[in-house]
Amino acid sequence: MTAGLLLRRLHAVGIDDVLQVDPLVEGMAAVAGLATRRSGTRVFVKTFAAPPADDLFAQEAEGLRTLRQLGGLMTPDVVHVARTALVLSVLHPRPQTPAFWERVAQALARMHMTTVSERYG
Repeated sequence: MTAGLLLRRLHAVGIDDVLQVDPLVEGMAAVAGLATRRSGTRVFVKTFAAPPADDLFAQEAEGLRTLRQLGGLMTPDVVHVARTALVLSVLHPRPQTPAFWERVAQALARMHMTTVSERYG
């Protein structure tokens, strides 16, 4: 059911070149998976069985763009955003060395010292 739901959401937003959808462990509310496109590119797709009435995914996409503008932390590209689905580029794992975590800590500290708007969260 999960793969089928994600595929229907992708088709509904015009992404119809998907060859396969691999569901991921679901979160508290969202359904997510990795979709492989005809080009071989993989994208992360997230939806809800019953999409919320608000613009939750648009707000999440805006937050990711803001984090990217602040710099320091890698965020996925927003491939597509709609009320029913959020499609993102796939980030690749980084080595979890002490130097990596030091850079993450410094980037998070910089991010928390910067106010972009009066909205938080």
